[in-house]
Parts: sequence; C-alpha cells; structure tokens
Amino acid sequence: MKTAKPTVRETIRALVIRETPYGENAKMLTLLTENGLKKASAHGARGIKGKSLSGVGLFTFSEFILDTRDEQSVVSEASPIETFYGIREDYDKITVASFLTEVVEALSVEGQGDGALLSLTLNTLYLLAGKSPDIPKLKAAFTFRALSVSGFCPDLSGCAVCGAENAKTMYLDTANGTLTCEKCFGEEPEVKTGEEYTGVIKALSPDVLAAMRYIVSAPAKRVFLFSLEKEETFALDRVSETYLTEQLGRRFGTLRFYRGGSIG
Repeated sequence: MKTAKPTVRETIRALVIRETPYGENAKMLTLLTENGLKKASAHGARGIKGKSLSGVGLFTFSEFILDTRDEQSVVSEASPIETFYGIREDYDKITVASFLTEVVEALSVEGQGDGALLSLTLNTLYLLAGKSPDIPKLKAAFTFRALSVSGFCPDLSGCAVCGAENAKTMYLDTANGTLTCEKCFGEEPEVKTGEEYTGVIKALSPDVLAAMRYIVSAPAKRVFLFSLEKEETFALDRVSETYLTEQLGRRFGTLRFYRGGSIG
C-alpha cells in the first residue's frame, strides 16, 4: 500500500506572467519568481472575491501561499503587493506588458534563477504603468538587459576583426552577437551579400551603440537612465527586436500587435 505524500506549504513572492482558464472556475498560473518559473493552479479563481482574486491577476506581483503535493502546486492565498493598475488603462501599455512577459517566459527555466530577471521585469512594469512612459525606450532597454542577464549578451567591446571600439557606423551581427566596424565590414562582401551568411546585420550609429553598451553594463537600478533622440530610440527598439528573435530563434506573437497598434 502506497503512503500518500504530505502536502508542503510555502510562501513565495511572484509575478503572474500567464493565466490560462480551465474547467468551470479555475485557471493555471505561470509565475515568475526569484528562482525562475513556477506553475500553480488557482481553483475557484474566477469565482473568488477579495484580495485573493486581484492577487492572481495577470501582471500582478503577489505574495502567494502555495500547497504542493506530488509536484502539483495549488494557490491557497494570494495577497497583491503591486497590481500595476496603470497598465490596464492603455492598449499600448497592455501590448508591451504582454511582450515583456512573453520574453520572460522564453528566457526563464523552472526552478532556476537569481532574481535579476524578476527585478528587471518589475522595474519595467512600474515605469510602464506611469504617466506618458517612453514605451520604445523601455521595451528596447528591457529586451537587451533581459537577454544580457540570461546569457545572451552581445560582445559590444569593439570590432571583432580589428578591435576598433568606435566608428561612424558599426554593424551588429545579430546571430553571433558581434560587431564589425565599417572598414572591416566593407572588406567582407560575403556578409553584405548573404552568400555565406543567413543572419541579420544591423547598422548602429554611435549613439545607439553607446546606449546598448550602457544598458548591458549599468547597475540594475540605473538601466533606464539614458537618453536618445526619438529616431535613435526607434532604431534601438528595432535592433533589440531583431537581436531577440535571432538569438532565441523564434518569433514573438506580441510583436505583431505592438507593430499593428498605435506605437511608433
């Protein structure tokens, strides 16, 4: 006769990055914690009232009490810490918040993490929920920093061929994460013609490159403290998207809504 495993209760702080309804009155939550992703079911989540209801909502950072048995976790209580309410008032904000959580889910592993990705995501959502945020800037900075802390940081130190740190134009190989200065780039026609290369090359201005270097190296609390002209900000945003999709080898559905909306 098998002995039933005991139920283990734990208290964690986590951000709800996905919710999937199932059954008549429940939903499955994907949570971003300091230790990576965690799945938990919230039974009666679409019928409960009070703070636990708001605590299991999408984009909500909450303190959860989970009961786990046989590797299945169930939400017992959920007390909201931050709901980022301002995000829900604007289509563009919701779209970008959805993009952030899609990226986070792609980069995270269940049970593995050091808290950096959670902290970055919370800081980005906080700024996004504010009044008149610079959405392309927030999105681009989040993307490069999230990739950086997850092991996909490009080598922005200088030209991979000659070592030059700066040039009027530098070219980012988004598949390999390396730079080539304009002089060396001109001497490698196979890169430009694509005859021996299937990735995407993006031209970077000095200001865009400087912003990228700042984003990947700045202290965590200062990642967003840089400025660019509007056109340069949009250029940075485009590069961040390309680098993301090339590095992870996948497309992100939320980008289609981002480009189809009113942003940019």
